[in-house]
Amino acid sequence: MKEKFFLYLTNSTTTLYKGAHEKIYSLQDNFEQARSELHTILIRSPKIPLRLLIDLNHQDIREEKLPPLLPWDRVRFFFYKKAELYALDGYVGFTFFKQEGDSYFRWIHISQNDSLSTWLSWLTSLANPDQGTFFVPLEARGFLKSNLPSSKGYQMLIYPISSHENRHVIFKGNRLLLSRLSQKEEDLKTSLHFISRAHQDIHENLQVLSLVKEDFVTLPEVKVLPNPQAFLNFLASQRHPTFTLQRHPPFRFLWLRISMGIVFVGLLILIGLYFYQGYDFKNKKLEVRAKIDILKAKTHHLRTLLESKDVRTLRTALVQYHHLKSLTINPLKIINQLSTLLNMHKLRLHQLKWHNEAKPELIISFWMGNRLGSALAAQFESFLTSCQNIFPGSHIHVLKAPFNSSSHEIYKSHVDQSLPLAQIKIVL
Repeated sequence: MKEKFFLYLTNSTTTLYKGAHEKIYSLQDNFEQARSELHTILIRSPKIPLRLLIDLNHQDIREEKLPPLLPWDRVRFFFYKKAELYALDGYVGFTFFKQEGDSYFRWIHISQNDSLSTWLSWLTSLANPDQGTFFVPLEARGFLKSNLPSSKGYQMLIYPISSHENRHVIFKGNRLLLSRLSQKEEDLKTSLHFISRAHQDIHENLQVLSLVKEDFVTLPEVKVLPNPQAFLNFLASQRHPTFTLQRHPPFRFLWLRISMGIVFVGLLILIGLYFYQGYDFKNKKLEVRAKIDILKAKTHHLRTLLESKDVRTLRTALVQYHHLKSLTINPLKIINQLSTLLNMHKLRLHQLKWHNEAKPELIISFWMGNRLGSALAAQFESFLTSCQNIFPGSHIHVLKAPFNSSSHEIYKSHVDQSLPLAQIKIVL
């Protein structure tokens, strides 16, 4: 591991480590003086990276449970939330995580009036490379996972802040439930009682890891690590913090990012369409190929059957077969059905033609009835519906409609004696 500086901030102490073991500076309370003296120390080694470890009280790290969202709605939520946080000024950090099938949005905002904002601005004035800002209570989750068996229950870490004060942090999975200072075991009991209001099973499912060599009578079985520096070693080994703190980006860069995002989404949509079209074309090609294979198999079978056969004689026999088959239909039944149809609509038959082809065909010409004030289109549509019901499975073709000018032409006078002629073809 390369040499690094670690600046550890608490509410009362500023401590600088070189590596995870060598403490080279510590000062109580006077942060203005600490910044001045630290600058003098760090300027001597401008190429050594500096990592900031924050372990302050009242760091308001918030979590929101998200409703089920579609991917584009999630992107839109992210842009709105990001714009809302940046509008507050100061520094912001955010991340998404999942737990038990639910999505959570974790974020923090450090305003310009916050004392931590002064430290963050001071860091930018240094020549040392920035190694990131780590919120110690939040990073404790990774330390717990590496030292306690994996569990979906609750986990607590107790570690020293000073000679007379400890901090305890409680997680449920990836969720940070509590981070609080404690001076005695009674503070731990109070914290557990507070959390048990919302999480009633915490007492039965709590695992405790401690860097403090004390006896905790009221807590369940506690695993104590012998090396009090183990947590600091873990923080020194981490590559990236949970949050990356940022200021509001300049307006032109914000619009550049939005434009790039729109272009990126547009490209994704186009690529998706091309993939979909290619996939659809592939499926249709496979369907057509399957049909071709079936037809080839049938052709091969028929070619085998008809080999050395008189095909012309077979075709003549097939035509005669269809002709004889059409004659097997009972014409009396069809005439009765036709008579019922004409009587139902009070129509006068003008002409009837019967053709015996592969399928029998009826060509019927008739005069429409004279119903005063009734639309011809409505009468004719009703007739076609009845025709389909009386001759089920047949195909009906309209050869001549009973109106010429308009589908809403009606009878207007009793004197008009010319009845409209209609003609249809029924293929049985």
